[in-house]
Amino acid sequence: MTHAITVIEIIHASGLNPAAIGNELVLDGNSEREGVRAISDYLQSIAGGINGANVRVRVDSSTDADVPATGTCTLGSADIVADDTVLIGSVTLTWKADGSGSEDQVTLSTTEATAATNLAAAINAHTKLVGVVTASVASAVVTVTSDQDPRSAIHINTSRTETNSGSVTWGGANLTTASTLAQVADGVTYTMGG
Repeated sequence: MTHAITVIEIIHASGLNPAAIGNELVLDGNSEREGVRAISDYLQSIAGGINGANVRVRVDSSTDADVPATGTCTLGSADIVADDTVLIGSVTLTWKADGSGSEDQVTLSTTEATAATNLAAAINAHTKLVGVVTASVASAVVTVTSDQDPRSAIHINTSRTETNSGSVTWGGANLTTASTLAQVADGVTYTMGG
């Protein structure tokens, strides 16, 4: 299935408080209708000259938007050591002899399959990753699957630091999806003074 996606980017005039703009446009806990109305009202304030901004609009096309973004992390035969790390988005998980001291820690293991199981458990329990990604294990491979729209989830980065080369390998620098995204209409920028 193909979906049309209209991307609206607002570059606000200098001097505006980002937190205040966020409070005006991102209405947590309100209905979807109220949130869309707040965005509409803000665009009207730009069009009416109340707020200055550059507004860029483009139209993209996406196929198979229901295919989740995934990434694989393979635990190799080289030993993982304490203080090696795995990064998913903004969360850094650090390998420790006993990883129970913090949600940012993963318990080391001398077997790849157990290390993979420990990593998946740490990912699934981390409060910043719940609702963002879910991890599953097959032998020594952890598959991280996005719980979000794949068109935005492909921006979740994945990396690691390792002492012994080959101890941890990601399949890519970001989660990937079978969904395709293509620009179908050139973007245009409207400059509105305030």
